[in-house]
Amino acid sequence: MNCRILFLLILMSLSSLMSHSHAEAKNPSLTHASRMIIYEIQLRDFTGTPGKALGDGTAAKMMQSVPALKNYGGTPLDYLHHLGIDAILLTPDEAYGTSDDYRTLIKAAHERDIEVILALNGDISYDAVEHRVTDFDADGLSIDTDDSTVRNLYDRLSANHPDIYFINRSKTATDSEGILITTNLNEAAARYAGGQLDNASLDPLCDSSSYSAVSYVESYDTERVAYRVKTDGVQGVKGNDTSSATNRMRRLGSLAAQMLMSPGPHLIRQFEELGADQISLNADGTPNQAPKTVVWNNINNALYRTLHDTYSSLCGIRRQYPGLFDGTASCRASLSSATERYISLSDNTLELHLVVNPAVSGTVVISPADAVTGSPADLSAPGYRLLASSPDVTPSVTPAGVSLPGGAFAVYMRERESAISGITPDAPVGPHFDLIDGVVHPHGHYSSMTIHTIAGAEISSGSRLIPGLYLVTIDGITVKIVVR
Repeated sequence: MNCRILFLLILMSLSSLMSHSHAEAKNPSLTHASRMIIYEIQLRDFTGTPGKALGDGTAAKMMQSVPALKNYGGTPLDYLHHLGIDAILLTPDEAYGTSDDYRTLIKAAHERDIEVILALNGDISYDAVEHRVTDFDADGLSIDTDDSTVRNLYDRLSANHPDIYFINRSKTATDSEGILITTNLNEAAARYAGGQLDNASLDPLCDSSSYSAVSYVESYDTERVAYRVKTDGVQGVKGNDTSSATNRMRRLGSLAAQMLMSPGPHLIRQFEELGADQISLNADGTPNQAPKTVVWNNINNALYRTLHDTYSSLCGIRRQYPGLFDGTASCRASLSSATERYISLSDNTLELHLVVNPAVSGTVVISPADAVTGSPADLSAPGYRLLASSPDVTPSVTPAGVSLPGGAFAVYMRERESAISGITPDAPVGPHFDLIDGVVHPHGHYSSMTIHTIAGAEISSGSRLIPGLYLVTIDGITVKIVVR
């Protein structure tokens, strides 16, 4: 078929899809529960005064500008959209906002294609829970209670809200059909990032059960990994000197890669991507309830920004290739070794390989196994391309494997040729924009912008695009671009 005709047919199909308004469907791109990335927020600190520990954050401040975020949309909510997460998890505490504040926040989140999951405590009767969903227009709930109560609530709620996300934080959950449970990998994650590689297995990230469990490396009931590494890590990782801090950020980045390149839903704790390292637990293991410093200024520090950019890049890969992460693709992984780690994913059209050198120092060659056959995958073969890697690391690839320095990671992909792969970019007509470091920046004022892959998957407008062909629509006018 003529390439131009095929392109026009795809464009017409996409235009039809995009013509449905937000009012017709609350979340037209509702994230599949088995692959979503959730960002956990404590409003008191997340939106508090930058650089201070005042605990003066509120729901309303999620939509207010922060000077440090001017290059990331301006507001905390815009920042999260740029980061590429799918949903936020927060407690609608009346101390930080009125009901109207939370409704406004959720509406603003939906406008940015971010779903909202409410963590509920106290009264969890059916009427109270139903009220939260209906009144606030929430997309999901997180509750910590016994199995029978959760099952009853979910069965009744899902009858009226079939797309509801439901997370049971109880560690005794057994009946999880339709319900997400949680997997806490904080201890193993802290040991891995700290270079203490015994008892540092992250294999549970890729267990088949992980597709119904939200796994995390830190949350509000665990110690911050960066704090553990800074104080208890091995020599060359702990401490405040520049070399140790650089190694620490690299290891935190490869920890993020092992989590985010694993299929299944995952949770990011607020400021995790900015290397937040304040203590979270008291000496007796109880939560440290003191307000925490708001670390937005970390994003303007080159060292911490590398970690943020790693998280953003990995989230972008998940959003661009969702079928690899929802549990339907073949997966083969080894995340317990002290010498080489990998994840290999494959569906009918794509192969993705994450390789990691878990050592603190020294270069190793990692040879991942093919997701389907188990035989060594030659990432130097034609068609493979580098999607992401640790900052300031240039992997070396040969038929024997990928050579990486200590603590580094790399992600490679190979995809089948598209029937329209030879299409060249449009002439510079219609909407005008710049493509800077893979991010689309429209010229002047505009009302709306969407970005789709040629397969029709929508990409967050602030995401950093990896190489490929895209359709960019600004105020209803669409052009195609090639990112190389």
